[in-house]
Amino acid sequence: MLLGITLGMLSPVLGFVLYGLFWGHYNNRTFSYFVNDIFFGTPVFQSSIVSLSLLINLLPFFLFIRKERYHSARGVLAALFIYVPLVIYLRFYY
Repeated sequence: MLLGITLGMLSPVLGFVLYGLFWGHYNNRTFSYFVNDIFFGTPVFQSSIVSLSLLINLLPFFLFIRKERYHSARGVLAALFIYVPLVIYLRFYY
């Protein structure tokens, strides 16, 4: 389960980077522009960007399910529940 929680907490960081690089390439901007001006500079988009970054957790979750490593899959799901209060805070209170 520890492997799943660790992977579930770290993979959204990778998802954020991939999303930022894709967004920057599509809009002819740099990754630093995405981070500084879009993510930190525009609070309206923060919850959406974090939510999209969490979608990458589907990969390890379904991989663990396919390999019948149910405790690790449960850890990925637990990591998602750790991120939920952050998304709610960014969406409604920030």
